[in-house]
Amino acid sequence: MKISGRYLLVGLVLIGIIGYVGYRLFAPFEPEPTPTPSPTPIQLISFEESVEFAVNGSYSMAGKWDFSEYRWLGEYEGESFVTMDGLEVGYFEWRTSNGTLYEAEYPGGEIHGEIERFTGVDDSEEYYVWRIILMDGAQAYIDARNGDFLNFSPSRFPGLLTFDAASKIVYSPEKKIEEWIVQSYTRVGDFESKPYETADGLVKGRLLWRIRNGTLYEVWLPAAQYPQGKVLYIEAPDDVEEYNIWEITTEENICYIDARNGIIRLIME
Repeated sequence: MKISGRYLLVGLVLIGIIGYVGYRLFAPFEPEPTPTPSPTPIQLISFEESVEFAVNGSYSMAGKWDFSEYRWLGEYEGESFVTMDGLEVGYFEWRTSNGTLYEAEYPGGEIHGEIERFTGVDDSEEYYVWRIILMDGAQAYIDARNGDFLNFSPSRFPGLLTFDAASKIVYSPEKKIEEWIVQSYTRVGDFESKPYETADGLVKGRLLWRIRNGTLYEVWLPAAQYPQGKVLYIEAPDDVEEYNIWEITTEENICYIDARNGIIRLIME
């Protein structure tokens, strides 16, 4: 019996489709390979330089990345960069053409796992990026090739030092200390809320509101200036300002840190 050319062709096409579907169903899963960056440029701006760009320009610039969606994808494996005064933190990343950012090593440029993704950005270039977290939690993305400002995410509480930053300040090698001239120190009440804690539990912190006579009240975010309960009295007549204070407790000391600028006002053993 003869088989016409038409039927033979249809049969071969069907066999090919069945084979392809079977392969897709039963073939072992192959993860997407980590992108390989282009050769590292001869010169990249340093972490310290990127912080300077972020602090001086981020609030007044619109940025290059006009994205439609943001997604957090993973966690960093390596240690963060921290300024000598403990106020700013940075991470080095590699951006691919689809907007995905991977953790990278500075200055070597070696790529690790994916961290975050900005979707919808009209930018097909691939390059290194500094992600800078400012003292109040705001985030700036800086082009590591030239310092161009890429994106800025404002803080929920602008100008207010975060607990993470305050906990780094107490161990920073160049912390700023302008201590009060204290005439008396008295505990007058108990805290009602649980303290903030670092991941290892070694550093704890509470946010306070100080009035001009030296009385400090417990406050709860987001009401950073709305006093809850009187907890402490530190008589420092030379300071009549009213502002937020972080009480940071370590294994060795209690530090009172001005939440406007990170200056340590008092250290107690």
